[in-house]
Amino acid sequence: EIGRLDREAWSLFYDYDVLRQLEADRQPAQVPRSVGEVATKIVRPALDTTWSGRLMHDLNRVCNVLDPHDRATWPEGRAILAGLLSARNGDVVHNLSAIGHAHIDTAWLWPIEETRRKCQRSFATVVALMDEYPEFKFACSQAYQYAVIEEMDPDLFARIRAKVAAGQWIVVGGSWVEPDCNLPSGEALTRQFLYGQRYFERTFGARSTVFWNPDVFGYAGQLPQLMREAGMSRFLTQKLSWNRFTSPPHHSFHWHGLDGSSVLAHFPPADTYNGVANIEELRSAEALYLFGHGDGGGGPTAGMIETLRRTQDLLGLPRSTTRTPDEFFDRLEREADDFASIEGEIYFEYHRGTYTSQAEVKQLNRLCEGRLQSLEYLATAAALAGTAHPDRTQVEALWRVLLVNQFHDILPGSSIGEVYVRALRELRALADDLATLTQNVLDGLTDGSKAADRKARRHIASRCRRAVLCRHDHIDERHRVDQRRRIRHHAHQPPSLREAHSRRLAHLARSRRHGPRGDGLTRQPHHAL
Repeated sequence: EIGRLDREAWSLFYDYDVLRQLEADRQPAQVPRSVGEVATKIVRPALDTTWSGRLMHDLNRVCNVLDPHDRATWPEGRAILAGLLSARNGDVVHNLSAIGHAHIDTAWLWPIEETRRKCQRSFATVVALMDEYPEFKFACSQAYQYAVIEEMDPDLFARIRAKVAAGQWIVVGGSWVEPDCNLPSGEALTRQFLYGQRYFERTFGARSTVFWNPDVFGYAGQLPQLMREAGMSRFLTQKLSWNRFTSPPHHSFHWHGLDGSSVLAHFPPADTYNGVANIEELRSAEALYLFGHGDGGGGPTAGMIETLRRTQDLLGLPRSTTRTPDEFFDRLEREADDFASIEGEIYFEYHRGTYTSQAEVKQLNRLCEGRLQSLEYLATAAALAGTAHPDRTQVEALWRVLLVNQFHDILPGSSIGEVYVRALRELRALADDLATLTQNVLDGLTDGSKAADRKARRHIASRCRRAVLCRHDHIDERHRVDQRRRIRHHAHQPPSLREAHSRRLAHLARSRRHGPRGDGLTRQPHHAL
């Protein structure tokens, strides 16, 4: 629907509506975050009675003197509203850092093709709002989505780069997509960071210092170590507030990984990454506040920015300022010495069924992870031996196919069926391509025209093949260790039982060394190399 914007009516509406919402929230209900015994409350304090009484009195005066259909009455009504909007907080008040955001799921209730269009529409809207509101800042993650816009809409991408340079568009995240953080291997998570940070540095001249992953179903205990290695010392999430029974006791804390690495973690007290900048949400938050329509995109609206303009230091609300994530975390670090520490995995008490659905996608994911690592190892050896091998660009393109399909609504199994038609097609093709490329590299390593070259290649290929087999064998290491523990545990049993365990271990070792691969690679005796 197209209409002409009446600026005076637009401003009058938001002047009145902000104050109306504040007065209506004078005695807010305290809503539990979860149902367990340790459930905490979303606390919004009651308004000061003197202030709430003045709000009610003066808003009633506005209703008496202002006729929406008579412009001559508007100045008197706006004067009363201006008096209310000028009321300021005292010296001691919570501070709120606000940043625009549009959480766009790379796939979920729509296929990836629709995500491309969502990104284009949302990003175009955000850039237009930046032209109209110079104070407006917007944080956006997922290097993959930037790459999509760079390919499909170069003009829009050029405008985004200009806004990044101007400091209004903030690049965050440091990963290729916002990945699931439980199912991918450690190497795959490392590649998420490697490809994301490399793209941001090459395209925008800087890496992200914040791992921005607000909508993921739990976090493995190795992540702080991987984040640190990727140059990120800060972590933002939100999903923890969805916990079914035990709400996390802290919104800001030090998160320690299994190796002792530590990052400063925060999840917004407003309990949403899709804030709409209404009074209820602004009174709930005490730290970082993300506003903008998300999941399906859309991002911030002009109305949200108008509300934040009027509530920067309005009595009864936290003092709010538009800040970048880095500016917020800089402020947070100054108070972080006494923050609590959480060690190891951050478990999410919800969406548990996502780890038992779409089993073939999960199986193909693990298969492709192993084959990509094997291909890289062998391609490196082939490069040293001077034989044919895929180049870096080709291997990186294969990795990106896998990384996109590790998005947190694809790999866990929480998307619609149409998403998995594409995911299965891509992952099956990827697995086949990797098997073919790997076999071609092996064939090149074992062929040659000169005796000296053949001898050198045989030596390299022999070592590479053993390394590849060991890489695939490591998945059974835990099983072998368990077997040995059982033998020690049953040392008091008759010798026949211990001998049976030993025979079983020996059979397992022989089968893994000489048996069928099951991963598409041809296993040959070492003398054939």
